[in-house]
Parts: sequence; structure tokens; C-alpha cells
Amino acid sequence: MKAAIMTLALSDNYGAALQCYGLSKALTDMGVDNELYRYQNWARITYGMSAVSRIKYEGLKAAKLLLTGGERAKRFTSFRETYIPMTKKLYENNDQLRQQPGDYDVYISGSDQIWNPRLFVFDYSYFLDFVPAEKKKISFASSFGKAGFEESYKEKCGKLLNEYSHISVREKSGETIVKELCGKDAVTSLDPTLLLTKEDWMPLTETASQKAKNFNGILCYIMPGDSLVEAAIEKLAQQLHEKTGLPIMRLGIKEHKVFSYKKDEVDIKAGPADFLAYFAGAKYVVTNSFHGTAFSVNFGKEAYIPINDTLPPEKALHERVKSLLAQVDGEALMVPASNPTLRSQALDQEKIAANLNALRQESKDYLKRALEL
Repeated sequence: MKAAIMTLALSDNYGAALQCYGLSKALTDMGVDNELYRYQNWARITYGMSAVSRIKYEGLKAAKLLLTGGERAKRFTSFRETYIPMTKKLYENNDQLRQQPGDYDVYISGSDQIWNPRLFVFDYSYFLDFVPAEKKKISFASSFGKAGFEESYKEKCGKLLNEYSHISVREKSGETIVKELCGKDAVTSLDPTLLLTKEDWMPLTETASQKAKNFNGILCYIMPGDSLVEAAIEKLAQQLHEKTGLPIMRLGIKEHKVFSYKKDEVDIKAGPADFLAYFAGAKYVVTNSFHGTAFSVNFGKEAYIPINDTLPPEKALHERVKSLLAQVDGEALMVPASNPTLRSQALDQEKIAANLNALRQESKDYLKRALEL
């Protein structure tokens, strides 16, 4: 059997790159030959931007390259070329996919926020609209990114989802959205990064930098955008530093904030292998990122996840975090962003790990059913 995967394969984002590897490796372990579409629709990324926004976007890209010397991008490219099977052809728009979709036994909408209207915009490739009608379509842990779905996309996306034989989403709220869109029942599966155990991930840290390999402290992985949550992350990190004396390392900060910290307190050149090594070595993790939460849970870390519950569901970006933690009974990892304080009791890591192992098997079983293995 040969499978094609449509997801955010070329994004220089830790979660995106690692979830690509996770699903591909899980399929390979099941005996399924697979490759990801090497797909990057630049028009989708800049769609709807004003002239000022485009200039700012290009300026930030240039600043990132200047500050990192292109090293971060090189590490992502090297990771993909080494570990992730992809199509030889680079597809740059939906028409190219329609013209040459390739010949596969099954087509898979992969994970990450590929079904978030804010991200796919007008591009329905992530709903496999280019796949010939007679071919099998399934999804695995696809995410809408939040609890609601924009009205203007419902009819089109509902019709496309109706063509899937099996639908798996990443958050419980996704089951409700799928039911509303097409009337089908979806199942909630783990993010592909959680299909692999910590032991499965560790070999990939061999190519990490010595800076990442030697880390043993407090890791802050920040998804920028919510000032209250960003402030809470910093407060929690400082509290942990005062309590333990351990050093702080920050990943994910905006480039313009680099000079706010000492050189050894931030790493803007880190690639996927470095990311894994930092999480492996961390004694504590403070993050608002979904994949930061996923790796904290998977690696059994003492983690703090600030949540801003003052935001309405349509604006909140923590739906996926809360869904994952509820599935593993890990709600104790969350702290209110308005009052970030350290826990007085240790986490029940054995219980969380046992729940995760059970969910991992359920997710693999779903994949085998969907693939008819």
C-alpha cells in the first residue's frame, strides 16, 4: 500500500515538522509506504494582506534570516531531507495538484491546523479536493484550530468532508464541527507527535547542537500573540529560577525581542533536532504552545501551561491544548494566565503516562481501520 499525505509539510515550524515525521514514521512502522506532498502555496500565505502587512511580513522574514544567518532554515531543510519522505515535485498551487496528483492507494489529510480557515483561506487542497473521485480519502488528527468554524466555508467544506471514508480530528470540538458540516461521525485521535514514544524520538537528537544537548534547566517555548499569556510565561519561569537556580532557555520568541535577553537565554537558530534535545533535557517546561504541551506530556515533564480564559471561544487559541490535557487527565498542568503561580503538589506523571499510552494505541487502531490493514 502507498499513501500520500497532505499537510503543512514545508513550514519551518517545530510542531509542523515533527508532526509530519510522526505520522510518516507511524505509517512506515505499519508497513505502509508513504510520502508527503511537497506543497507550498505562497499566495495562500499572503492572501488578504494589505500592502503595509506584506512589507512588514517580508521585513520580518529578512530580519529572521539576518539574525540567524539562515542557520535555522538550514536545520529545518536538513531535517526534512533526512527524515521525511516527500514528493520530488514541488507543488505551488491547487491546479498543479489536480494535474499531477500522483497514483496512491489512499490519500490522507494529515494533522496540524490544516482545516483552520484562517490558515487554508481559499485553498481546499487540505480537504483533498484535487484527488480523483474513485480514490480513498481519510484524515488523521486534522485540526480546525479552535472550537468554531466560519459560516462562509461550511457548505464547501461539508461537501468535501462527505467524500472521506474515515475522519479523525485532533480535538474533541472537531467532532462537533464535522457533524455540523457533513453529518458524519468523526473520532478524536492524538497528534502524530504522540504516536511515538520518547524513546522513539531520542535518536533524532543526535544531530542537535551541543547547546541543546547540554541543556538542563527551565525551557520556555512561546507562541506569541497573547500579551497576558506571554507575561505569565516569563513570570512562571522567573519563579522557577528563583526556586531552583536553574537556567532559563527561550524558544519561539519574536526576533525583535532577542536583544532583551542574554545570549545563553535564547536560541533563535534551533532546528527540530535541537527542539527535541531541549525538551529532553528540560527539568521544567513553561509553554502556551500545543506542541510544547504535547512534548511535555510525552516526555513526562513538570510543565506549566498558562491559559487565558478571559477570551471568547472564537478568539481563544488554547482549545487544542485543553482538549489534549483533558484526554490524559493532565488539567493540573494548566494555570490561569491572570494569576501565574507554582503548584504546591507534584503531577501524577504515572497516571498521565498510562492514559497517554492507552490513547496512543486507540489512535493507531483507528489508523489501521481507516487503512483497512
